[in-house]
Amino acid sequence: MDTSADIVIDEPIDRVFGYITDVTRMPTWVTGVTGARMVSDRMGEGARFVVDYQPGWRETELEVVVEEYQPPVLFATTTARGPFAFSGRIELEQTDTGTRVTSVIQADPDSLSTKVANLMIGGYIRRSMVRRLAGELAALGAAIASDPGVRR
Repeated sequence: MDTSADIVIDEPIDRVFGYITDVTRMPTWVTGVTGARMVSDRMGEGARFVVDYQPGWRETELEVVVEEYQPPVLFATTTARGPFAFSGRIELEQTDTGTRVTSVIQADPDSLSTKVANLMIGGYIRRSMVRRLAGELAALGAAIASDPGVRR
């Protein structure tokens, strides 16, 4: 299921891209992420990082690989290891009022029960995912604005 949301953040594109690609900052804006750390020596295409993710009552670990890395306009990832398949793509565009950030996620059902639920209440699930993505992007903007450690 593909889901997307976008927002304009009142910050320069380089600042926004830098924050998004510093995976240690993910817990400040990605719902359910409790920690993240690089496995690779540096960020770029093919780099790997690990995310501690707690979607509910149980925490799980995901290993993520960077599929596309084009500073400061594109950051795309996919899971290499973990309990479910997930791909994310964040596109950035400088505007007159800041940086437009578009986040697209693609998450496939991870079990028969999830597939059945998707068939029965897929519309509700999609709307819920859009709200979640929009909330994450709003949290991203707030986190960048309040972080003095991010270069302006």
